[in-house]
Amino acid sequence: RRSALSLDASVLGLLSDRLKSELAVTQRSRYFEQHPLFGCMADEHIEVFRDLCEVFTPNVYADGDTIFHRGRVAKFMYVLQAGDYRLNFPSLIRRGCPTPSNH
Repeated sequence: RRSALSLDASVLGLLSDRLKSELAVTQRSRYFEQHPLFGCMADEHIEVFRDLCEVFTPNVYADGDTIFHRGRVAKFMYVLQAGDYRLNFPSLIRRGCPTPSNH
């Protein structure tokens, strides 16, 4: 699914690389700067932060969508803009290990 942060490829093709980069930072930086690591990156290493904003791919999910499954190798990092999520760790809960909800 596409979100409002995505532009049509034909429009992006008309922009210079520098303008594409600035557009990505303007649209996406607020999602990262709230986290101390990325806030520091934005302040101290703007080139790296700009690259992060450029490769970030916004996705929109519906209620009840499964984003990833336990046991699969992580290929992405997810940043939640709005909404709620649920993590299921049934095997950990039975063993009494801490989970995000009871840790």
